[in-house]
Amino acid sequence: MIETGEISQHSLSLRFNSVILKVMDSSLDYFCNVNFDSHFAIAVLIEEGGIWKGVASGRFIQDTSNPEEAEWAAIVVDSRHGHKIGSYVLYYLSVVSAVGGDDCV
Repeated sequence: MIETGEISQHSLSLRFNSVILKVMDSSLDYFCNVNFDSHFAIAVLIEEGGIWKGVASGRFIQDTSNPEEAEWAAIVVDSRHGHKIGSYVLYYLSVVSAVGGDDCV
């Protein structure tokens, strides 16, 4: 989605709080290796013309030194901004984190 321009440099900068030109393999490893307990992730798919397309994702990663805290984030493709998808993703993550990831899968 980054290579095709579906997520702009502006959106990436807002998400990562810095200029991101390329997502490094180490970052992908960090974001994608989830255990659905202390590291939980979801994806939002929309069907268009019989094809399912990813339009957003969100995750939280619990702080290992302080289990009461977690890093959380969401990103939405630019064409879907303004449809409250990011708000729904973050709300869902807040519910999942409150009850425990395994209970909501």
